[in-house]
Amino acid sequence: MKLVADRFVVMDDDRVVDLSSGEDVVFRTSTAGGATEQMRWTNRCDRFARVHHPAMARLVDYGIFGEMRRFEAWHGGPPWDGGRVLAERAVHLAATFLRANGLTEGTASTETVRGRSGHALVLPSAGAGYAAASPSPPADLPLDACGITIVSRRAVSAIAELFTQSSAARVRIVALWGARGAGLGRAIDDLSRAARTSGYVPLSSRLFSSGVVDLLAGRSLFLIDRCGAASAWRGLVDVTLRSPGPHILLLAGREEVPHVRGLPLELLAASTLARAITPPDVPVSLRQRVDKAAARSRGLPGRFVRLLWGQETAARDGTSCLAGSKAAGRVAEQPVPYGVEVTGPSDTSGSLEAPSWPAPGELAVLRRRMDGA
Repeated sequence: MKLVADRFVVMDDDRVVDLSSGEDVVFRTSTAGGATEQMRWTNRCDRFARVHHPAMARLVDYGIFGEMRRFEAWHGGPPWDGGRVLAERAVHLAATFLRANGLTEGTASTETVRGRSGHALVLPSAGAGYAAASPSPPADLPLDACGITIVSRRAVSAIAELFTQSSAARVRIVALWGARGAGLGRAIDDLSRAARTSGYVPLSSRLFSSGVVDLLAGRSLFLIDRCGAASAWRGLVDVTLRSPGPHILLLAGREEVPHVRGLPLELLAASTLARAITPPDVPVSLRQRVDKAAARSRGLPGRFVRLLWGQETAARDGTSCLAGSKAAGRVAEQPVPYGVEVTGPSDTSGSLEAPSWPAPGELAVLRRRMDGA
């Protein structure tokens, strides 16, 4: 195994795994260009990272690594094997979406289509997504060719401040929770990227007992647990004993975690969801459908997506559990988009100070108590 870009591991079989989730990604690398070209590439990647389209793979992270190398990590899945008709439809919708937003189409073809949770997703080529012209959606633009722009979430921004605060050698713990459709999966992805760019290595609790931890010795870790606090405590002790450091533990789930300071993912105003549609100047008939779906979404972006497109968005592989879910075992979290305007009072303003874990000397005592339980 080899750690790449402080978030991904290249396995012996050449698969690339996202440490924040334990899932495979499509990992592309290229040589960084000059200042102007690099800025164009960064803007392109930021566009893809901040948009959701039902027929396009999602860019989960990107940046510079090594000496003059850059990377793109896409959630796309294996090559599509669900039939040529669906692959051609995905290519057509993705191309229409890019054109309507004034972006280059690149060289998309059915060969670039991947499969994820039963959905055909186009993996944009290296030439796609650059600004080419002013957005000019056609009068007959179909809803399936529209997308949703993703903007920052208040709770995510508040928790991300922890990555810039010094905590000596003590572990800090924080919780983040939201109902199904609130955008918890997307929020975790955004926090993982924020952690990586601040010097932390994101690590899913699914990998706590793996050999990956030994690979990360001496690094500050952003530990992510989606399976409930009960399982997280033992994993935290094990990881901290194997690799002591000023780690941050995120407890993510459906419900608030007792005695742990944290934040809920705020509900969104219907107007925020409606404005998220891109391109913004859609035909009047589509605008009416969008406004109606936003009003019925109950402030949940996942519900908004389902009402618009009549189906679940391409989900994560069913390998991540979320505390508080009614489904047994493994539950998929939708990588849904979200905005910032809230529908009611919010306590997420300002910074969030997470409680510290006991000092390293106290860990041995706790470990003995747990082993004897």
